[in-house]
Amino acid sequence: MSLKYTIYIPSKNRSDNCKTAQILLKHEFKSFKIVIEPQDYKDYLKYYNEDNLLILPKNDMGLGYSRQYTKEYSQSLKEKYHWTMDDDLDFYKRINTLEDGKVKGKNVPVDPIWAFSHIEQYVSEYKNIGQAGLIHQAFAWTKKHDREYNKQCCSCYLNNNETQAQYRCKVKDDTDYSLQVLFEGYTTVNFNRFIYKNPPFGKVKGGLTSEYTNNPNRYDDFLKLWPSFELKKSPNSIHGYTIKPNRIWKTFDQRPIRYGN
Repeated sequence: MSLKYTIYIPSKNRSDNCKTAQILLKHEFKSFKIVIEPQDYKDYLKYYNEDNLLILPKNDMGLGYSRQYTKEYSQSLKEKYHWTMDDDLDFYKRINTLEDGKVKGKNVPVDPIWAFSHIEQYVSEYKNIGQAGLIHQAFAWTKKHDREYNKQCCSCYLNNNETQAQYRCKVKDDTDYSLQVLFEGYTTVNFNRFIYKNPPFGKVKGGLTSEYTNNPNRYDDFLKLWPSFELKKSPNSIHGYTIKPNRIWKTFDQRPIRYGN
């Protein structure tokens, strides 16, 4: 099975443990790019073909920088969309089972390429989808519908290259980017039956732990951009707080528009 659009996987210091790429290869899918810093090139080359590596111009610029470079690179190839994914993901499908006369939800492993292909097919039928992605396993059990609109997309999603949205460095970039997409008039779609799972932040070596721990102003910079958001205490987060849930998502009422309408 093939995909129409390229998968890009920003990764840092995880040459021997880039889980997302490993899973893709397990499913015999090789058309992806791991987006890496120059300082990591030799390490990743030990495990992956050079064709699977996209080297950033600079080191230690953060995830927002990597994702923005990826978008511009994809645009230069005239790709209408591109996939962006964290490097530490597992993939599942949410199904309903009948146990002891009761319907229960259950997450089962899924071929991610099949899931991505399904999303690409759906997106191809509409002209105003800015992002379309999977949902985190922590929230899957709460979802009553197969799809959800106008929420932020995180960690694993298809990005429309025609939007004007930009990834900005050293802010909460998933939330910031999705808000830009929505205010531009596009809609976002989360597929609630396709699920990704990643380990708790900082539990796997490498990655962007140092970026977040060394940037205590990350949320402050986000709040300057989006002053309607507030912080709340969160003992399990790196800096002791996180962003409160916000009703701003409910203010967007746009829906996917089919081509021809």
